[in-house]
Amino acid sequence: MQFYSGIASTHLLCQSTHYLSLTAVAAKTPSQSNSVLSSQPVYLLTALKAPTAILDDIDRARKKFLWAGDSTLMGGKCKVNWERCSMPKEFGGLGILNLGRFARALRLRWLWHEWASPNKAWIGTKAPCDETDHLLFAACTTIFIRNSKRTSFWHSGWLQGRRPKEIAPNLFKVCRRKNRTVAASIQRHTWIRDMRRAEGLTLCHIQEFFTLWGMLRDIQLHPDIEDQIRWKFTESGYTAASAYRAQFLGCVRAPKTQTIWKAWRRLNANFLHG
Repeated sequence: MQFYSGIASTHLLCQSTHYLSLTAVAAKTPSQSNSVLSSQPVYLLTALKAPTAILDDIDRARKKFLWAGDSTLMGGKCKVNWERCSMPKEFGGLGILNLGRFARALRLRWLWHEWASPNKAWIGTKAPCDETDHLLFAACTTIFIRNSKRTSFWHSGWLQGRRPKEIAPNLFKVCRRKNRTVAASIQRHTWIRDMRRAEGLTLCHIQEFFTLWGMLRDIQLHPDIEDQIRWKFTESGYTAASAYRAQFLGCVRAPKTQTIWKAWRRLNANFLHG
């Protein structure tokens, strides 16, 4: 990964913006920066959870390309906050990829294929995804319970679009078996017997128990039908682009975005007549 960050840095810095205006840089940089990152480290960003230091190295090169060209980057040369630059254009940004969010969108491919391609050789191994990745995946998908043999009871967002471990976090902590499927947990109320009552249950545990029990009592399983999953943003299923844009839901659209980055110049006036 360090090797690819070095390639990206060299490629960007070889194309100086020293003699370009701010508007010209705004028009040129996003496409060049994004195309370099897409063609070189994208596969490693999918397969590995890149350390923050690596992403910072690539961002440092992109900042230098945007604001300093071939000279040394200093704080006074950064004319717009980097978080603003890496926002989509409709939200007032330059459309430069936010590497952290882009890498997270790519990693969701693992979680999607655990559902869509259960016969892949790597299924069952630990995916390079953290808790935030799982939260985003739960927000981007809808799970339809049928036989419940593939859906994780605690970790999947199958219960009214929420994960049971978020509905009852204290119960989740005292649960002995956290990786049971929905079918295995509901059968004979196994999820209740999994609780370590010897640790002492508080009022919070009891409140969460009745909340979860009330949500579970009307669940009906269909033994002959497989569970299904739907990606909320595209009919064809997961795409990295839709996963990336989903992370900006709730952002306020910037008014007159075309005006913000529009080229401004003085009008030429001819005061000499005849």
